[in-house]
Amino acid sequence: MDFATVKDKLQEAGVRCDRGLTQAEVCLAEDLFSFRFPPDLKALLMFVLPTGRGWPNWRDVEDPEIARMLIWPYEGMCFDIENNVFWPDSWGAKPASLTEAFEIAKQKIETAPKLIPVFGHRYLPDRPSLEGNPVSLFIKRISFTTARTFGIILRMSSQIILELPVITLVIHFDR
Repeated sequence: MDFATVKDKLQEAGVRCDRGLTQAEVCLAEDLFSFRFPPDLKALLMFVLPTGRGWPNWRDVEDPEIARMLIWPYEGMCFDIENNVFWPDSWGAKPASLTEAFEIAKQKIETAPKLIPVFGHRYLPDRPSLEGNPVSLFIKRISFTTARTFGIILRMSSQIILELPVITLVIHFDR
């Protein structure tokens, strides 16, 4: 992917683009949050750092917005457990206590790949650490969208900034 084109498209759409992260900044974020950026996301973030509303500012690892974005998938799953009868059969019988159900969900999430915020509700899993990892997370269906080589659709004010072919994967917890 041509990162200069991505940067141009982002800037044309009004996204603020800061200088890319240094290797030290990448390592700090990875160590602090216990994940590894997939190679395509890492390369993009080292070329340009999109910032502003909806974008995690990886240069400021103390930004509470990053912590909020990191916990959002778990909170969304808990919401669905409580309100939408989400409970995979592979987890066994659902406990009567929501506290117990949430603890089981937390244990399941802790063994899954870490979800790295990219923009808004779009996340990349840290494993497998390959180019083209899934991009978008929709909690209720636990599904992801993906495209080759960091394919992401960014929508801001209904304007498509960058669109690449997208496929949908459904991640099942029954495995």
